[in-house]
Amino acid sequence: MRVYLDTNVICRPFDDQSQEKIANEIAVIIKMFVYIGSRMFDVVISDVVLAELTLIKNPVKRELVELLATEIAVMRVTVGDNEVRIADLLQDKCKIKDYMDTLHIASAAVANCKYFITCDDELTNKAELIKNELSTIGYQLEILNPLDLFKED
Repeated sequence: MRVYLDTNVICRPFDDQSQEKIANEIAVIIKMFVYIGSRMFDVVISDVVLAELTLIKNPVKRELVELLATEIAVMRVTVGDNEVRIADLLQDKCKIKDYMDTLHIASAAVANCKYFITCDDELTNKAELIKNELSTIGYQLEILNPLDLFKED
């Protein structure tokens, strides 16, 4: 199953676990890495993920997260005109605040991912709206928080 990991998901294991939600997300993401290692999930990232990783100020954390991202990814989407067109549509129709988030979602849709996994509350709160907009242009994509990915386990 092909899944796109938002930058915040790849970074989450390196975050402060003092907040319960973050600690729970980290536990689930570690479980997800087991699925990735057993090839039950095929991870997709994009140029957007790699660009955002360069913004991590701590050089040790940045290097670790970049290594993790490139090691787990089986596919990397290069952002082109089609992804920008979809991102523009999502920005307009769904009013997503961060344009980089729309590029992530567009990359996941174009790569035919089943799931876009994110810790971003704005995106999970707008998941149905985004899903509906994508379906109008022929893409199917579920947007989930990592906690929801394993809800049935």
